[in-house]
Amino acid sequence: YHLKVQATGSRIQVWFNHGTSPVIDATDTAYSSGRFGANVHRGAATVQNLNTGPGGLAAFPSGPWTATGGSWTTTPDSLRSNASGDAFYLSDRTAADLVYEGDLSVVNGVAAGLTFRAGADGAGYTANIDAGGLVK
Repeated sequence: YHLKVQATGSRIQVWFNHGTSPVIDATDTAYSSGRFGANVHRGAATVQNLNTGPGGLAAFPSGPWTATGGSWTTTPDSLRSNASGDAFYLSDRTAADLVYEGDLSVVNGVAAGLTFRAGADGAGYTANIDAGGLVK
């Protein structure tokens, strides 16, 4: 599955599988800036092709990155995680307004997502896809 997030001010939009209209279009002011990364919830997942807009991520996984929960394995082009609860892999880079996208595959378990405007513990926003293909 491909997810794309655009956060501009208090507006957050999420697109699914390169669609032309966002599947989520919300306004929220709880988190105005923070780190970005990946999330896996109760299971195993793969995250690939992360891109943060123009220029993207140079030589993924450029970093440093920090794992919070779960076990994470990195390759030159992907992240793989297995977690019994919520697990985050967070960049030290931060952003307020951003475009962020990537490909997510739930191998087994509940969900995988793109986390953005997050603190070091992962608290922030996560756009995720569950094992059934529902974007939340």
